[in-house]
Amino acid sequence: MESKITSPHKRPLIVSMAFLFSFTPFFSFYPIQTDLQPIYLIIMGVILLANRKYLTKLSMPSFLLLVFSIISFVYIDPNYFEIIIRQSAGIIAAFLAYTFYSKYSYYLDQKLLFLIILINFIPVFIDYYNPEFFEKILGSFVRVAKSAEGGRGAAGFSSEPGFIGALGVFYILTSYFLKVKRGDTRYYFINIFLSLIIVYMSKSGTGIMYLLIFIFFVFFKIKAKNLISLLCVILLIFLVIEYVDLGRGGSILKGIFDNPYAIMTTDLSISHRVINIITGILSPFEFPFGVGVGGYDRAFVEINSIYNITDTFPGKVSNISAFALYSVEFGIIYLGLMAYFITKSASEVRKGGFKYLVVALLFCSSSFSVAFPPVWFIFSILHKPISKNYSQSKLAGVR
Repeated sequence: MESKITSPHKRPLIVSMAFLFSFTPFFSFYPIQTDLQPIYLIIMGVILLANRKYLTKLSMPSFLLLVFSIISFVYIDPNYFEIIIRQSAGIIAAFLAYTFYSKYSYYLDQKLLFLIILINFIPVFIDYYNPEFFEKILGSFVRVAKSAEGGRGAAGFSSEPGFIGALGVFYILTSYFLKVKRGDTRYYFINIFLSLIIVYMSKSGTGIMYLLIFIFFVFFKIKAKNLISLLCVILLIFLVIEYVDLGRGGSILKGIFDNPYAIMTTDLSISHRVINIITGILSPFEFPFGVGVGGYDRAFVEINSIYNITDTFPGKVSNISAFALYSVEFGIIYLGLMAYFITKSASEVRKGGFKYLVVALLFCSSSFSVAFPPVWFIFSILHKPISKNYSQSKLAGVR
C-alpha cells in the first residue's frame, strides 16, 4: 500500500535536519560535556523563531513545560543555593522538542526515517566489527566513545550501548506508528530489520528489555489470533535468549527469567536503576512539594534512612533517572505535569497507543535525561495523532 501522506519535496531541508539530529541526539561535530548534544535544539529553536506564531500561541502542554522550565530556575534547595543551568536547560530542551514535534511531526515519513536509521546503523556496524577503527575515525563525534572491545556491545554515535539500543527500539516504534497510523509502508520492513540489528549489536539489557516490552504490548489484545501471535513471539524470544549470544543483555534476560529478584539485587547496573525508581516513588510521601533543585542527594540520604533502600538493593545511589530526579526535587509539581501529559494521551491510548506511552515512560524512568527527544516525540503523536486520511493540503500548510 502506498502512503497517503508522503511529500518529501515539500519538506524543508532544515526540518529534515531537525529530525535527523534529534533522532541521533548523542552525535555532534564538536561534542560538549553532556551526553545529549545541542545541535537539534539549535535547529528547532531557529525553526520556531522563524515561525513565531507557534511560540505566541502555545498549546497547553507546551505552555506547562515552559512554566515548569521557568520554575526550575527559581525553585532551589535553600541548603544548596545554586542555579544548575544544565538541569533547567534540560526542561527548556523538552519544551522546544515537544513544541517542534507537535507542529512538524507531519513531515516525518518512512523514507526520512530510513535515512536516519541508516546513518546510525553504519557506525554501529563498524563499531561492532572493528571497534578500533571506529574509535580512531568516528569516535570524535561523541562525548565518550565506548567501543565494542572487551565483549561490550556497540554504541555507535551514542555514549553507551544502552542508549543506541533504546534508540533502536524507538526507531521500531516510530516505523510501526507510521505504518499503522499513517498508512506509510514504504521502507517499513527495512527500517524494522535495520533497527533490530542495531538493538542486537548493542547487546544492551536496556534495548532488549524495551524491545520485548514493546512487542508484548503490540500483541496485548485478548483475541485468539493475537494470543497465538504472542505465544509465537514468546517462543521465539525464548529460543533467541537461549541460543543466540546477546552479550550482557542476554545474561540479564536469562537472570530475569530464572530469578528476577536475584538479578535486581546482584547486578549493580540494574540495582542502580531500581534504587532511583524507588526513591522517586517514595520521595513525595516525605517531601510532597519536593526539596528544590540541587537537593536530590540530601533527600536520598533522608529517604534511605527511613526506608533502608540500599539494604535490599546494594549499588550506586547517584541519580540517572529523570523521573527520580524531578520527583524528588519538585514533588507533586512534576508528578502533576506528568499526570497531565499521560491523561491527555488517554484518547489515543484507548485506540491502541498504550504501547507508545509505555516506552515513553520507560525512557523517563531509567537512564535518560528529561531532554531526551524520543520522549517528547512520542507524547506529541499521542496528543495529536495523524490518521491515514490526513490530507496533503493540511500537510502542505505546515510551515
